[in-house]
Amino acid sequence: MDFTISLPADVVGAEADVQVDCRGRVVRSFEEDGGRRGVGVVIDEYRFERR
Repeated sequence: MDFTISLPADVVGAEADVQVDCRGRVVRSFEEDGGRRGVGVVIDEYRFERR
């Protein structure tokens, strides 16, 4: 699974927002009674990108 996490500059103490490009694998999935679904992912690789 490929996904990106965006970290605002003020949260990480940087001058610009930071994006973390991640690659991982699903280790758990679930569906709740109300139809809501979720997954648990282990991050195997990541790379920081400043914007």
